[in-house]
Amino acid sequence: MKKMDYSIGFQAGGAGRRWTATALTDRAKDRTPEPVTFAGRPEALTFLKESQTEGYRFSGAELVDPEQRLVKNRYFVIGGDGQLTAAGEDNGPRNTVWEVGDVKPGRDRNAGTEAVIENILQGPAVRERFGCDLAFLLRVHRVLPGTLPLPPIPPFDPAKPCPCGLHGKPYGECCRDKGIHALGNEMLRGTAPRMVPGALAQIQSSMIQGDTRFRFVWNTLWHYPQHETFHQFLDALVVGTLGREWFEEQLRLPLKNQSAIVKWRTAMIELLRRPGDADDDVSTGHTLTGPAKAYQCFGYDLYWLQLVHKLPDSVIQRLGDFGAFQGARYEVLIAAIFARAGFEIEWIDDNKAPGKHPEFIATHKVTGKKVGVETKSRQRPGAMNYIGTFSRETHLKGDVFDLYDKAIQQAPDGDMPFLIFIDPNVPDWPEKGLPSYSDIPVDTVPWMKEIRDRLVEVWNAATEPTPESAVLIANFAFYYGDNDSPSPTGMGAFFPSLQPRVPVLGDPMIADLIYCLQTCDTVPRQI
Repeated sequence: MKKMDYSIGFQAGGAGRRWTATALTDRAKDRTPEPVTFAGRPEALTFLKESQTEGYRFSGAELVDPEQRLVKNRYFVIGGDGQLTAAGEDNGPRNTVWEVGDVKPGRDRNAGTEAVIENILQGPAVRERFGCDLAFLLRVHRVLPGTLPLPPIPPFDPAKPCPCGLHGKPYGECCRDKGIHALGNEMLRGTAPRMVPGALAQIQSSMIQGDTRFRFVWNTLWHYPQHETFHQFLDALVVGTLGREWFEEQLRLPLKNQSAIVKWRTAMIELLRRPGDADDDVSTGHTLTGPAKAYQCFGYDLYWLQLVHKLPDSVIQRLGDFGAFQGARYEVLIAAIFARAGFEIEWIDDNKAPGKHPEFIATHKVTGKKVGVETKSRQRPGAMNYIGTFSRETHLKGDVFDLYDKAIQQAPDGDMPFLIFIDPNVPDWPEKGLPSYSDIPVDTVPWMKEIRDRLVEVWNAATEPTPESAVLIANFAFYYGDNDSPSPTGMGAFFPSLQPRVPVLGDPMIADLIYCLQTCDTVPRQI
């Protein structure tokens, strides 16, 4: 748990209201040994802002800064099948003191239990999916009576990095004293089911034995030094998936003929040679550039798709093919989003299933509903192995309807919902001052408005129900970034058909899918 450094309060007297800041932690007391008193709110607000810039945390900050008002927290218990059950709500500061891995002891009717915080979700996608500002996902464990022996935790050097790897702390300052169900301690005893940021499906954690971390991916046991990060593992997974020989062959080619994968990996390696500049729960310790972010997300998508079965050889071959890479990469990205949203993926091989069919069939594990999925990605000069250069004038367009026309031809027969995902493949040039992408109204983005308006025309003119249930525009612009600036983002939108053959609007599986779509670039520090 993080500690608040200061408590903000006020004193009322004959001279009016005077604001105070009282140090709570040792580092704050070293900075301001005595409580600080301010003549008025402006002085208190200046102290608050300057202190927060230095990393200090405040309780009562909302008293002097209305923008830091209390927000709604909701708590959800993770069941044995991975389903979430609402378990209460309250209000608290957005800058919560709780961290992933913290243990909350049960009280009252829940005495004899403890809950481990497995995930803390926030952002626009959380407000849509969970109806709150902060969603805490808890896994409840029954606490054994004191007369029974507790399962032993293998000894581990408290000075070494904590096995959980979530906060960049040594074991002695992280999980050691949080009980047997703290993630770091569970990893020392074996694997444990986890709900990770950006996902609504459980996966098994890695485990630690001595100085080695072990990780199961389908039928392969990976092992490497315990201190290595999850991001280093993802690099090894990408190399292992495509083959070291493939990478070596690529590096012998002229730069212009090398696959985007190889260029991204080179950018990631170069970035990691620089001093770190980020301290958060999800980064590598560096502010990721566009190519580095593209490589990291590519590895994470491959990881999710290979957890339960081998990636089809046909997909791997297309990923390694210079010309076919873009379409295969987008297909892998969308399939991984479905996997994180709690779907099982059934790939359809063109060689084994001639005729019309979607890229894959996804089955929602909760409802058992199947959905056909088709993916299309717009080729543009200068992006994703496509020869040429890009500019704002030529690339910011919604000209994707040749892809849409091809996609609807792949609709499955019968009453199966059919979702079309289209990547407009446009760079990221947001107007300054606009909110985050998921909050931007469609009408403020000309190329997205162009797509929306054209779809409405098509659907209004249809004389019979449309084969597609919805079109989802999912554009990810990481690879348009350079090797020095923070990674650009992208934009997505959900457009349900106005007269679908099989409607999906309001279906619970769509809410899960859209949440994971909006958080698809969230790669945890450790699993």
